[in-house]
Amino acid sequence: MTSARNASLFSATTLAVLLLSCTAQSAEVSTTPEGPSEEPSGEPPGEELRAFHRSSDLLSASPIWRSFIAITNRAERQFEEEFHNQLKYQFPGVKWPQICCPVTNCSMEICLRRLAEGLLKCMVLLKHVEKEYPANSILPEAKHYSVALVNQIKEKMEHPERIAELSEIQEEQLLQEQASGDTFKRRINAYSILYQLHYFLIDGKRALTKVERRSHKVHGNLLSV
Repeated sequence: MTSARNASLFSATTLAVLLLSCTAQSAEVSTTPEGPSEEPSGEPPGEELRAFHRSSDLLSASPIWRSFIAITNRAERQFEEEFHNQLKYQFPGVKWPQICCPVTNCSMEICLRRLAEGLLKCMVLLKHVEKEYPANSILPEAKHYSVALVNQIKEKMEHPERIAELSEIQEEQLLQEQASGDTFKRRINAYSILYQLHYFLIDGKRALTKVERRSHKVHGNLLSV
């Protein structure tokens, strides 16, 4: 593998495409999970959702997070099999939508909106993955869980109509930029999308958990007054 080819993985175009607008004070998203990714429970999605609604009203407790994180984790093995361990499954130069402001400055509504906007952008980027790997077994579940999680986020928001979705022109531009370059670069872009989606979900769940805990703590203090 030539140094010029490796350098192409972190082109300015790729970095720009995967950035999502956020305030200057937004916290940087961690690219290292705390502990191993969770495995799916084995229950059908419908059963998982019914169990979630019976047990908790916290969005961070939804079983969709666990299942979604587990299926995106499978991309690493696919990458290693395709490239025969000649490349590391790491994309340190690539950025993904930032999750949230620091907990002290981020409201629940803002946190939910940014999560939803990141997932909607991810749903567009998954079209590039599908174009390069139409038979990839991760895609059907990733699409399903993306839609389901966005719907749950909207249910928790006071103003879901404020979620900014990409226009048709923006979607086309995003996909065209991902499709630039030779076959190798396009496929690396596809794996970088799955890689960043995996850690977006891990960090998103973590950030949401912190915001929910703070919100419930404040609510509890108000009730005790």
